[in-house]
Amino acid sequence: MNRKILLLAALLIMILSISRAQDVGSKIDDIKSVLINGDYETGLKECEALLKTGISDTMQLATVYGYAGLSSEVLKHKTKAIHYYKKAVELQMPQLDVYDKLINLSKKEKMIRFMNLHYWKNQRLFLNLSRM
Repeated sequence: MNRKILLLAALLIMILSISRAQDVGSKIDDIKSVLINGDYETGLKECEALLKTGISDTMQLATVYGYAGLSSEVLKHKTKAIHYYKKAVELQMPQLDVYDKLINLSKKEKMIRFMNLHYWKNQRLFLNLSRM
């Protein structure tokens, strides 16, 4: 009797996990469609909502992080985009363009910081020289 109950419970858990994985897959397809239509704000919101649910499949999780990175990049949220791309790379996302996007965005961020630093140094120098 106990074996039957345990077997039934294991079977129910397996069925629930399979249906959950299919549900996540369909949500990822929906996000992909939204992004193809150019609605990156909605796509980002849907990615963030899906990430909060706790996706267990690493490939699905990497895909969602990749889509969130793309949406953030298009919306000019570079810091968020880098964060999401790093997460996708950590999960070894198979799409190589994510690696390129992460590298390019990181280089741009470093260049912007470098330019800002030199701008402010030059401003201070200019102000000091103008006071003389």
